[in-house]
Amino acid sequence: VEELKSNFISMMSHDLKTPIARIKGMTDIIHTDSSKLDERQQQAIRLIRNSSDDLLKFFESILSYSNMESGGVQLRLQTKDITHVVETVIEQCRFMAQQKAIQIEFDYEPLFPIQIDPQLIQQVITNLVENSIKYSPEGSRIGIHVFERDEMVIIEVQDNGGGIAPDDLPHLFDK
Repeated sequence: VEELKSNFISMMSHDLKTPIARIKGMTDIIHTDSSKLDERQQQAIRLIRNSSDDLLKFFESILSYSNMESGGVQLRLQTKDITHVVETVIEQCRFMAQQKAIQIEFDYEPLFPIQIDPQLIQQVITNLVENSIKYSPEGSRIGIHVFERDEMVIIEVQDNGGGIAPDDLPHLFDK
């Protein structure tokens, strides 16, 4: 049953990504030549593009989760600068933060490139930053810090949200 469920989720997510990618592609074309559109229409195109991006991210998350559940995650390790990965996430989340007047502050120590799966670590950091934005009050600040401690790279995301309820903490890593 788990295998059937996993296969269904994987097929459904994959099949739904195609029409969403088409929508995104068409809005990209319209956005490129948006000079003939009024401000309201340009804003609508931006909203469609952002919504398409959100849906694609959602389906990518479903596929990743399905792969993790089935034990199908294979790390694709590459030597990368982790600060560059974090900067990419911040840039992608900047619009979402601006909608709530949230300031993102990024502080990092210079580090040597490390072995990571860039897509997987980017997805994890994106989830942390997006949740920080989602649950933080308007006009607040999110701090992202990257540093080395005891030969490990630490990435901290600090926000002003309500946090996780104490009763839920023991179940944080439960399915």
